[in-house]
Amino acid sequence: EAEMDPAESDTTESTYCDPEGEDPNDPEWTVTEDRDAEKERIRSTAKR
Repeated sequence: EAEMDPAESDTTESTYCDPEGEDPNDPEWTVTEDRDAEKERIRSTAKR
């Protein structure tokens, strides 16, 4: 991380603000992500 460009160090905020304006800390967003992960898990389990 020390090798990061000085200009890059300013991108920390964009980590919290998605291009779509989604907040990674938003509960709904997290729930959707969890649901997708769950689906993937079920899918890979069903393949066996």
